[in-house]
Amino acid sequence: MQYPSIPQTQTPLALKVSYNVTTGYFNITNAGGSIIHVQNIFIREPDGNAYVSTFQTSLLQGQTIPIFLGKYLEHGSVVSIETNEGVKTVVVS
Repeated sequence: MQYPSIPQTQTPLALKVSYNVTTGYFNITNAGGSIIHVQNIFIREPDGNAYVSTFQTSLLQGQTIPIFLGKYLEHGSVVSIETNEGVKTVVVS
């Protein structure tokens, strides 16, 4: 089975991402001056399993949205959020 590849981070990107390991929610914030369009979310877990969510939304300047992807992520999971400005990659810790 082939897993999707995780895009590499492109900087600078005005997207701030945090993950709450207790609730399983991501908070995604547009810290820049223009609208950011979220297009896809890629997840790769430490055991090698990978998922793609075609979650789409637009964030205005300063706007924060919570996202729950239907599962709790393990420490070490890699999450990449693809936007119109590039890709933001974070590791769950």
